[in-house]
Amino acid sequence: GEFFELTVAIEQDSFQWRAQDKPFNSPLTPLPSVCVEGYTTEVNQQALAWIDSLYQTMKDGLVLLVDYGMARSEYHHEQRTEGTLRCYYQHKASDNPFENIGQQDITTSVNFSDVAEQALDSGFTIAGYCTQAMFLISLGIDQYLLDEKDLERHSILAQQVKQLVLPSAMGESFKVLALTKKQPVKLDGFKEQNLVNKL
Repeated sequence: GEFFELTVAIEQDSFQWRAQDKPFNSPLTPLPSVCVEGYTTEVNQQALAWIDSLYQTMKDGLVLLVDYGMARSEYHHEQRTEGTLRCYYQHKASDNPFENIGQQDITTSVNFSDVAEQALDSGFTIAGYCTQAMFLISLGIDQYLLDEKDLERHSILAQQVKQLVLPSAMGESFKVLALTKKQPVKLDGFKEQNLVNKL
């Protein structure tokens, strides 16, 4: 099938999605070759351009990208027919960006495979990729908790750590991607898990 870019139009005094007439085609963004009719996904070419400009701007160094997202195989999974666009208004989620206009947060997940490929094309080296939970565990977040002797402070920290590492919270949905330029380093954050081969 072919993909068509959706743009925003005003019809009968309200915002609506409108498909462009010409099929969307970009060599920068691999799209699934087989999908069901009506399949929707997001393309973030600005993020790819940002990665390239970041490489051009840096003399050398390390970039740690931490965000919610996934590798391409999961991002374009056949069961994810409506993409990853989410809206948040007063702590409630929806998939309608045309309500609560100007008052809600609108976001999508990161396709870390696209980011990694652009990083390599720009000249970066991929130093690691894993879940936020495994990154923090590799860095010893559990020891950080054990070192806290004040019981009240320990209880507060334990709740914060759970939010960061539990799969039902941020632990699995957030990923960490490390990029280096002229800095060959082995990062401790990836000693327990490195999923670069999944990108």
